[in-house]
Amino acid sequence: MAADPPSAWITTERLRLRRPVAGDARRYFEIHSDPRTFHHLPSAAMRDESEASARLDTWRRHWDEHGFGYAVVETTADAAVVGFAGLCHVRLADHDVLNLYYRFDPAHWGRGLATEAGRAVVDELVRRLPGHPVVARIARNNPSSIRVAERLGMQRDGLQDPDDPVPHWIYTTSPLEGRHPGAT
Repeated sequence: MAADPPSAWITTERLRLRRPVAGDARRYFEIHSDPRTFHHLPSAAMRDESEASARLDTWRRHWDEHGFGYAVVETTADAAVVGFAGLCHVRLADHDVLNLYYRFDPAHWGRGLATEAGRAVVDELVRRLPGHPVVARIARNNPSSIRVAERLGMQRDGLQDPDDPVPHWIYTTSPLEGRHPGAT
């Protein structure tokens, strides 16, 4: 007997975001190994499907602990998995923040899906965790991702990630510079 599909965490006009399940690993790998997906950071493309399973295991543990996290993004029209988006707790330069993540199949770029998913998860988590800063780490040479963050009302913060091997901009919903480390 087949398991029931996971229930929606957040639904928008065009999208359904849900908790990932083990069966999502193949689609995760397809998107995260596509060289177009990592045009701005080729070294980050996945090379092995086992990486996808391990990553989704980490995501599911975050869901178990916090009740939210990085999610599978499906279209409401046909339940096709078009990407992944969500927020997870991370440490960034001695700050506890929620990291905004969005990555979509290149076949679905240019339709505003990342902005729609990003807005939905930010709105949900800002409501649930008021005052907790949301950040997006964006490769400096990725103007499309920068535009998504800006459409979400995020602004570039002067904070630098000292552990960052690749130059990124940090976009935030509220400034981190000058904020007491660990403060929310």
